[in-house]
This record gives sequence, structure tokens and C-alpha cells, in this order.
Amino acid sequence: MLQYLLLSKLQNVFSSKPVKCDYRKTVDVWRTLLEETEQCRKVRLEALESCLEKICNDCKRMKTDRANCVKMVCYRKVICC
Repeated sequence: MLQYLLLSKLQNVFSSKPVKCDYRKTVDVWRTLLEETEQCRKVRLEALESCLEKICNDCKRMKTDRANCVKMVCYRKVICC
């Protein structure tokens, strides 16, 4: 839809006939462009946040596993010595 609006506006600009400049149409095209950009930004941000949350959860799990492993090794050394 956005491409259609931009192409129709460009066709009006480059046509051989004199074109009355209607600023409201131009503003509508830019407003639509900005709204589409905002929607894309929101989708990308949500995807990034979900990936970041998964990575953080995996890192937390690895840290606790590593800490537990170190505790077990230290405990075994204390018992054996």
C-alpha cells in the first residue's frame, strides 16, 4: 500500500500536465510512511526483547550450574582431604 501511495505521488510529480500541489496528500503519504515505520520498529523491538530474554535465561542457568559444579568439587576436596 505504501509503495502504491508513493508511486502515485511520483507519477503526479513527473507527469507532463501541470499538477496542483495538494499538501494534504503529501502529508498523508508521509504520515502513512511514518506509521508503517513505527509498526516495523515495534515488531523488531519485541523480537529483540524476546531473544534477549531467552539469552539471559540461558546465561543465568549456566551460571547457577557452574556455581553448583564448583561447590561440589570444593566439597569433595574438603571431604577427601
